[in-house]
Amino acid sequence: MTSPVSAQKLLDDRPFVRCVLLSQDEEESLQEEAAHRSYCFAVVDLANIQTREDLMARLARALDFHSCSGKNWDAFLDMVTDLSWNPAPGYVVLLKNAESLLQLPSEHLATFVRLCSAAVERW
Repeated sequence: MTSPVSAQKLLDDRPFVRCVLLSQDEEESLQEEAAHRSYCFAVVDLANIQTREDLMARLARALDFHSCSGKNWDAFLDMVTDLSWNPAPGYVVLLKNAESLLQLPSEHLATFVRLCSAAVERW
């Protein structure tokens, strides 16, 4: 049994990339705390993704990337480290059904994780 995740503790411990299993109540608490702090809160449902293109399309939709942005890893990193079109004091990206990431080829999953870490470092 795991102890409940405190939304305040999660958001106070930044910058970070973290994988945490959340209950529905914990997700709602995280969203409420993010709203209280005026953070951008994006939910990305990864159910049934099978390709890098699926992943990037869902992330682009959730984060409202420009339609003219490229559909490659470099463009993803550029967009996720800019976000100037959606200014906020902080950003929370909740990946639902993240186990679907395991359907991606291992090199794509590794690249995605590396780019998420790089984005946090740049922020």
